[in-house]
Amino acid sequence: MKHFFRLLKSDFMKMRHTMFYTLHIAIPVIIATLILVYYALTGYSNIGKIQAFIEMIAISFPFVGALMVSMSMESEAQAGNFKELLSCEFGKTILFISKLSCLLINGIIAVTIAMTEFYIGFTYILGQNPFKLSFYVEIWLVLIVGQIFEYIFHCILSIWYGQGITIAVGILETLIAALMLTGLGDGIWKVIPCSWSARLCDYSMLYYSNKEFLFTNMQSEFWMIAIFTIISFIIALGLFNRFEGRIN
Repeated sequence: MKHFFRLLKSDFMKMRHTMFYTLHIAIPVIIATLILVYYALTGYSNIGKIQAFIEMIAISFPFVGALMVSMSMESEAQAGNFKELLSCEFGKTILFISKLSCLLINGIIAVTIAMTEFYIGFTYILGQNPFKLSFYVEIWLVLIVGQIFEYIFHCILSIWYGQGITIAVGILETLIAALMLTGLGDGIWKVIPCSWSARLCDYSMLYYSNKEFLFTNMQSEFWMIAIFTIISFIIALGLFNRFEGRIN
């Protein structure tokens, strides 16, 4: 455990002289601010405004996550073709877990910033919020849990294939996530990871007044997401342990 925290601290320090942390703060602040300004000038229903904001965060997550992951991994690639990663004395497994944890923590912080700013602005400035704080906490949790698979996937994609491919896939996933919110996504969204957060957030809004109904009727989906995520993590560990540097 001591080695893990040393590696985690090192991963945080590696990115301090880049735009990594700036983007993690600036992107959610800009998005939440622009949406609040727009909502102040429009007459849509309050619930519709909240749903649109949450969907925007959920469908943009694959692209933003891909951008952040690729930025982190490219810094390692530039350091002698992953020399520091491949020569770590503590083993590749703990190194991958540390790198993934660093990325997830920053992703959680970004979502927290966006949700907090929106909640405060929508509640105390615009005075249009019909939901309790507990609703936003639930949405925050769904957004994070639904994106763990994406971070794992983009880590491996970025390590093996580089920044360009990773960002391109992130853009494609964002488009697919938006498409899965329509009727075309009914029945198939469950097997498309980039759509999990958006769909589950929509269901959370529909069933917020009866949480037991949501978790009773969506148990199979939650279990499926958990199993998919665990399997993807195991596969990612195996691929990372086989990684010996990119072949240019």
